Amino acid sequence: MAAPRTAQLKVDGCEDREVTYVQYKFNQQIDVEGQPTGTTRGGVINLKVKSTDAGNTDLLEWTCDSYGSKNGSITWPNKLGGIMKTLSFVDAYCVSYEEVYDDTNTDRMYESITITCRQLTVTGKGSVEYDNHWAL
Repeated sequence: MAAPRTAQLKVDGCEDREVTYVQYKFNQQIDVEGQPTGTTRGGVINLKVKSTDAGNTDLLEWTCDSYGSKNGSITWPNKLGGIMKTLSFVDAYCVSYEEVYDDTNTDRMYESITITCRQLTVTGKGSVEYDNHWAL
């Protein structure tokens, strides 16, 4: 089966979602001269996904479970129908959830979430793994 033509969010125990927006970043503190002074920080992912037609509340349930970590991934398709890039996360918590209904928008109902994770891996042409080294 060919890969979907849109980015997809997959989270353990949750229904797959079509991603319409994703943002994640890594950064380092710098001094007044612009020289790095600290370690790299990262592991926070902001997403906007289309709500499911079934009215599924699984992402909200994940947010309300303060101790419920999950694993998952976001995949981006390439023009040929394969996978261009995958962002995988381990020991992740959904720390922010918002659901919006907007009849003036093409995607009338969507969910915006923020995920923080212990480990994040980005694979595409290369591979980068980042670990926050949380105390477990």
